[in-house]
This record gives sequence, structure tokens and C-alpha cells, in this order.
Amino acid sequence: MTFERNATGELTAKGVIPTGGRGTGAGLGNQGALAISDDGRWLVVVNPGSDDITLFDLKSGRPEPTARAASSGTRPISVSIEDDLIYVLNAGSDSIAGFRLNDHGRLEAVTNSVRPLSGTSVGAAEIGISRGGRSVVVTEKATNRLTVYALDDDGRPARSPNITPSSGPTPFGFSFSGHGTLLVAEAAGGASGASSVSSYRVGPHGALTLLQASAPTHQTAACWVIATPGGRYAYTANTPNATITGFDIGPRGALSLLASDGVAARTGTGSGPTDIATAAEGRLLYVLDSGSHAISAFHVGNDGALTPGPVASGLPPAANGIAAR
Repeated sequence: MTFERNATGELTAKGVIPTGGRGTGAGLGNQGALAISDDGRWLVVVNPGSDDITLFDLKSGRPEPTARAASSGTRPISVSIEDDLIYVLNAGSDSIAGFRLNDHGRLEAVTNSVRPLSGTSVGAAEIGISRGGRSVVVTEKATNRLTVYALDDDGRPARSPNITPSSGPTPFGFSFSGHGTLLVAEAAGGASGASSVSSYRVGPHGALTLLQASAPTHQTAACWVIATPGGRYAYTANTPNATITGFDIGPRGALSLLASDGVAARTGTGSGPTDIATAAEGRLLYVLDSGSHAISAFHVGNDGALTPGPVASGLPPAANGIAAR
């Protein structure tokens, strides 16, 4: 489903655009089902029910499908794009696969790019290509691991991954900040008030260095996290609490709560926030409220404070993922 944003950040529903693929009609335990290129031109979407991905051209303002390709695995749940390089996470086959976006809006598989995760039934949640396209990262909820493959100049992964134990339990969604820092949300198995966020530095060969160990949110099930483009602030969506937690990001990955109780904003009783995105160069924050089938909007202040905006309702009950530009 697509929305148009006005100058104040208010959303107006524009309609449903078919991907040509199939969903599952159920939650995916993921972040990043959709990804928009940095230049705002391209949108990639996973189709977990038909094991493929769809590419849209956003140049005209209305998403126009230009390509659909098999995901080279089963049950794709997360996708990432960096320049013309795309990587997809296939949770059903515990694997990743790479693609190139060519000048004609078509997808070409990266030769010899399919790689396994750290094992089977790892509970993979998200895939992301690091800034500059030198590594691809995957979070594994069931193993409490971060699996990272270094990428060569052609976008091919190394033969073996760097596997790092997560600082906190249940690593879920993640985001790269403007400082090149990797921020990982840790859901702590859904334990009450036990969620956290850790920060890492991604090395040139995919090795991770822990910068900040499990900064507490004081909230429950902080599964989704997004950093503002400038890398100054980060926010998590906390489903059971219907809250947003905000962090100030220091230059060396230090994380400081914007509010001592971890509540930077609330999304409304029963809203069940399940994904999060920024827009307008980080001045707007949008939250997918799966419980109320709506999108909450917030204005991001210069100090990181969140001011609520209008709520856009009418989402399909099985909506999964959010992306904005």
C-alpha cells in the first residue's frame, strides 16, 4: 500500500500496488521487508509466499514494477539495497543471495553469491548491506548471533562468514548510522523491560567490534530500530508497550537514552508497533502500527524529541514492513 506525504508529514493513502508475488498472510519476525535506494529511485520488496522479490521504479512518483526475480532460496523476509547491489535474506533456507540492478531496471543474480547462515533454523530477522557495500550483515534470533560476510568488488561474499555472539539476547532489527556504526536491537526473548540496543564497528573484512554493550531501553520487545540519516539519533519500536525509545548516538557508538524511562513517544493503546522508518532527511519518523492497522507519524526535533503527527489508518491486516523517502 502506498501513501503520499505532504509538506507537514501527513500521509494520504494512494492505493495498493500489486507486487506480482505472494505474501504469507502472517507475521514474518523480520525487519526490512521493503528497501528504498539512497537516491529514492528504486524500491525492492520481498514476496515470502512465492520465494521471489519485486523491483519498483519510483521515478514517476507512483511505484512501477520493472522486474521480479526468484530469491535463490525459500521464504525471503528481508532485503537491502546499496547503490546497484541488492541482497535478500531467505529465512526458509537459512541463506542469503545477491543481485545487481542494471541500467534497464532489471535484476541480475550475482554469480556465486548464495551463502548459508551460521546453521539451520537460526531465526534470521534482517539483512543489511553496510555503507559502501563492503559487508552484508544478518541477525539470528534463535542462535543469538550476528553473521557477517565480507563482499568483494563484484559484490560476492567471502567463502566463510564472520560469526559474532550478540551482546544481548535475541538480536532482531538493525540499522547503520551515519558514523558507519551498526546498531542492533535486542528483544531479550520478550522479557518484560529487558530489551536493549548495542552498537558495533564493522571492520574491513566483516569483523565486528563491540562499541556499546546492550544499552537498556527499559521497554519490552524492542525488535525494530532505525538511525536518522545523519547518525545523530536512533529509535526502537516496542510492540507490547506501544512506545518508541530514543537514543543519542555518540561519535564512537555510545548510546544515551533521550528519556530516562525509555519512552520518547507513545503510539497509542493496542497499536502494536512492528517496524519503523525515517523520511525527509531524518526530520520525520513513521511507525507501522500492526495492532491498529495504521501508521503513526512523528516530527523529529533538533534535540531528537518526537512530536506526534496525524495517524494514517486503513492498512491491510497483514501489512508487513515500512519504507519511506
